[in-house]
Amino acid sequence: ATITEDGEYRVSGSVTGPITDNLACRLRATSPNVRGNIRNVATGDWEHGSKSWGFRGKLEWRPTENLSLLGSAEYWQSNSDCCQTVSIYSQAPARARLLAPSISGPENREVNNDSLGFTYAQKTTYSLEADLDLGWASLTSITAYQNYKQDENNEVDSIVSILPVYVGATGGNNYSQFNLNGGLIHLDQFSQEVRLTSKSG
Repeated sequence: ATITEDGEYRVSGSVTGPITDNLACRLRATSPNVRGNIRNVATGDWEHGSKSWGFRGKLEWRPTENLSLLGSAEYWQSNSDCCQTVSIYSQAPARARLLAPSISGPENREVNNDSLGFTYAQKTTYSLEADLDLGWASLTSITAYQNYKQDENNEVDSIVSILPVYVGATGGNNYSQFNLNGGLIHLDQFSQEVRLTSKSG
C-alpha cells in the first residue's frame, strides 16, 4: 500500500499457490486512487484525478506430462475527471472576466468551469495458452479476446455556463464553444496464434 500527502493512495495484493498437484493459481488485485492537481474554483473540487481498480487471475493446469494449459482473465475499470484545460494566456478581456477568479498564466493551476469533463474506461481480457510436447517439437496455441469501452467528454469552453458565450474575439480557442465534446468507444479484438517449434539436435 502507498499513501501520499497530496491525496494519492494505492492498494494492491496478490495470492499464489497450488490447488492440487497439477493445478496452480495466481490472483492479483489493485486499486490506485489519485486526487487531482487542478483546483476548480467554481465547485471547490480537484480536477484531473482518477479512481481505478482491477484484478487479474491465472490458472495453470498440467493434465499430462507433455501438456500444459494456462488460462488468464483480467478486468480493469477507471473513472477519472480528465481532462481539464488550464488557461495560461487570454487575449480577450471578456474571456478573462469569465475565467475569473482563475487568472491566466504559466503557473496557473486553477479552472473555473462546470466540471463536465470525464473519462470512464473499462477493459476485459481473456486468454488461453496450450503447450504440447510432441517429442521432436513443441506445439503452442494462444487464443485471446479483449473488450474495451470508453465514454468521455471534454469541456472545451472552460467557463461556468451551460450555454455557449461569445467573447468577442477572433482566432484560436477564443470563439464561443460548447460544453459537450466527447463520445463512446467500443472495441472488440480476437487473436489466434499457433506455433510449431522444432527442438535443436
